[in-house]
Amino acid sequence: MLKSILKVLYISFGIIIAFFVYMLSYNTNAYSYIQGITMDAIEAKDYAEVAMIHGGCFDKRNIAVENDDKFDLAVFPSTTLSTYNYYTNPDSEDTESVITYDNSYYIYIFNPTFNMTSYTINSKSLNDLAIRFNSTNGSYLYNLEVSDTINSDLYVSKPSNLNESVLKSQRSANYDYTNWHFINVTLTKTMIDEMQPSLNGNISSFTIIDSDGKEVSTIDIQLDFSQVFFTDVSPLVQHYNEYIENYQKASDEDDKDAMAEAENKFNEFYLDNEETGTKGFESTFPNEYYTFRHVDSYLRPSSLIWKTIGIIVLYLLCAFILYILLFHFNTIKSIFMRNNNNRNGYKGRYTPKGEVINAKASDLKSKEVAKANTVDKKTVTDEKTTSQPQIQQTIENDSPADESIEKKD
Repeated sequence: MLKSILKVLYISFGIIIAFFVYMLSYNTNAYSYIQGITMDAIEAKDYAEVAMIHGGCFDKRNIAVENDDKFDLAVFPSTTLSTYNYYTNPDSEDTESVITYDNSYYIYIFNPTFNMTSYTINSKSLNDLAIRFNSTNGSYLYNLEVSDTINSDLYVSKPSNLNESVLKSQRSANYDYTNWHFINVTLTKTMIDEMQPSLNGNISSFTIIDSDGKEVSTIDIQLDFSQVFFTDVSPLVQHYNEYIENYQKASDEDDKDAMAEAENKFNEFYLDNEETGTKGFESTFPNEYYTFRHVDSYLRPSSLIWKTIGIIVLYLLCAFILYILLFHFNTIKSIFMRNNNNRNGYKGRYTPKGEVINAKASDLKSKEVAKANTVDKKTVTDEKTTSQPQIQQTIENDSPADESIEKKD
């Protein structure tokens, strides 16, 4: 009974572990795959390819024309879906979410050679790595390392308004660089709007500052959404923000019909209509310069699944072997011993363990009986041998008397 329970527990835990092994191995394989194609693109200096892996909808033309010997820079006009959360009541967990599809710029810094390492002063971890966005009337210093442990004075764990959520949330350029080997800042229109009290105008340049607070380089560039890309992509921005607004409202009211209507309305704009032959925005917008993020079939190819299946098969094989060793070891041992006996020339039938014990007991009993019989026979023999001299002696003692009788006659 106990053995059966243990078998059930083993199989149950084995299935649970198999699920986690599948998820872990698939995510690990997917991460390694993305990291590999990212590194290949960086090595080839195909920076638009990096944006197609990690970005969304953007213009492949790099508008940062200046080069620097301390890093490679790429800036792409783009669009970004952003979500900002902040707490409406500091004493509760009630939050307000702002979801918006923004015009933006992808700012990529590749192969940096300047210092990005944090340092400690009075037990506080600091890092001055930042980008200072400049206008003709002001500037805003945007630190790239902000968390509860690094530059904690700049970090707000529970933002109470949109500004704190946008500009004082956790971020880490070193994390991006460690994982993807580049520094990335997605500068959205919402971020620039929240910077305006300090900027007082459109961004005309930005300065890269290392972790020691030293200026590395200043790049003259107009980040004012004046590129033609933003005019061409404006229908998508408008329709998608309408969709977000309508869908959120219907979701708050739990109106499934209104949610479906919001989806259908956006799909009519975005997708092709096979019945009417009308082309949607998705098929008409891309050209030699405008593009979208790589399709999922490229970013997560089927080979990842087959590789993961191979790992699962190996895991199941090991689990099966362990199961056999734990619960059927004696059977395997018996089979092995039988085969070994056959190899040594033993042709008799296989005798179960119980029969062997009984046979041994029977043989022992037979030997004891035989031994007892041997002792009895020896005793009789000894008695016979002992009595023979006595008889002979008696005969000899009787002989003179017989002679006397004969003489008298």
